Amino acid sequence: MSAFKSVHHPGKASAVRVYGEALVAPLGACMLPLMIMATVQVLEGIDPFPYVVVAAPIAIVVAVGWTRFRLASRLAELHTYPGMAALRSVDEVVRDVDLDWRPVFDVREAPDKIHVTLGHETHTLLDRDWPGHDVLLGALRSARYDRTDQPPPAHASHLEPPTSHDRIA
Repeated sequence: MSAFKSVHHPGKASAVRVYGEALVAPLGACMLPLMIMATVQVLEGIDPFPYVVVAAPIAIVVAVGWTRFRLASRLAELHTYPGMAALRSVDEVVRDVDLDWRPVFDVREAPDKIHVTLGHETHTLLDRDWPGHDVLLGALRSARYDRTDQPPPAHASHLEPPTSHDRIA
């Protein structure tokens, strides 16, 4: 079994830190229109309090939803096993979710990316996000053609925590 991590892998960072760092940009983007409108209202002599009281919670909910979606859709780990592979998002790594093994049906290399079909889903792995492109591609191709009777491990906790952007053996 081989494991690879992307440049988005949180490493040993806590969930609070990962979510907090990821929330900064969406929160700023969602609160900026609110602050501009409140400033305009103050300059026009209108009390901005009712507007801010209603709009601030909406902006925060949108920012949290945006952050949650981004962390759930950004791939962080790829594990290979003969005939199977498992991907975990940043969100799943932080929450330490069990590996969801899927059969490897197709592996295609394109310029600057790898398309891999696991189960019924095709994932695109960008070269800039996955260091060790050649080793990763070889492991995926090997997983596609190799088979074993042994079931894959359900959890990745037996692997030592990733410390570099290279392959974990």
